[in-house]
Amino acid sequence: MDPLSDRTRLIAAATRRGDGRRPVNPPIERASTMLSDAVGDMRDSGLGPLYGIDGTASQDALRRAIADLEGAEGCWLAPSGLAAMTLPLLALARPGDEVLTTDAVYGPVRRFLTRYMAARGVTVRFHPADASAQEVAATISDRTRVVLIEAPGSLTFEMIDVAAVAAAARSRGALTVMDNTWAAGLAFKPLAHGVDVSVQALTKYAGGHSDLLLGSV
Repeated sequence: MDPLSDRTRLIAAATRRGDGRRPVNPPIERASTMLSDAVGDMRDSGLGPLYGIDGTASQDALRRAIADLEGAEGCWLAPSGLAAMTLPLLALARPGDEVLTTDAVYGPVRRFLTRYMAARGVTVRFHPADASAQEVAATISDRTRVVLIEAPGSLTFEMIDVAAVAAAARSRGALTVMDNTWAAGLAFKPLAHGVDVSVQALTKYAGGHSDLLLGSV
């Protein structure tokens, strides 16, 4: 049997059978505190969220859908695309490390790198937006911990050979993070091309109606 297309997989949860009459979407749960049947279950995350900040049914369904779409082991949600971009940068870079990215990087991410991260000992270097993959690879230094990729560039739409950059970074011990907002996990799948972390501003195509702020990692 041929694998299901992305479009079919994305609606699989809504078209499931065998559960009787059911809503298309998972119900919205408004809760902070979760109850358990036994004290011993209170810390067992395998039984569901331990607290509302872990997310409830609708968030969990969205995380599963995005992880499946991106071919990822897991997915985290953030309150905006910018917040989603900052999470892997904060998690992966330490004082003394360097982040290498395109000169066309999304403006708020640029400010986060040059102000917040720089004040905490993480430096940033920018390569020309139209640099080739070979030129980007040659720019990776021993201090480079994260190579932040945008393809296409946020506003100027430069393209780059993502697989070649990811391979070069991996060979030098650096990790790659890619802003995949333009492709939305449908037109391009970074993880399948060697990228370590794929980020989306779900505010854009995934939301689709200019009525929410959301991001995924």
